Amino acid sequence: MRAKKYRVVNKARFIISIVILTVLFVSIFSLMTNTYKAHAMKEVKYLEVIVNSGDTVWDIAKEYRNEKQDVRELVYIILEVNEIENSMIYEGQIIRIPIS
Repeated sequence: MRAKKYRVVNKARFIISIVILTVLFVSIFSLMTNTYKAHAMKEVKYLEVIVNSGDTVWDIAKEYRNEKQDVRELVYIILEVNEIENSMIYEGQIIRIPIS
């Protein structure tokens, strides 16, 4: 059995097809691997607070929020930044609070 031989009839169309397929492949790969993330232009600074006995995330958020910020929003941000899943904090733990 002989292998089929293919011949490129239109070289420009072939090159355009290869470029489109390459761009499509790279786009799908970057979306699948989460390498298509945007990064902030400004650097976020953090204040580190040591948790005292009896402190809650809500109390810390109320103390360190700015005037325009809702306490619930800051509580959510603190939990996300510190990778706290269930709002449980412990005495002596260091918590990072973003400063705006």
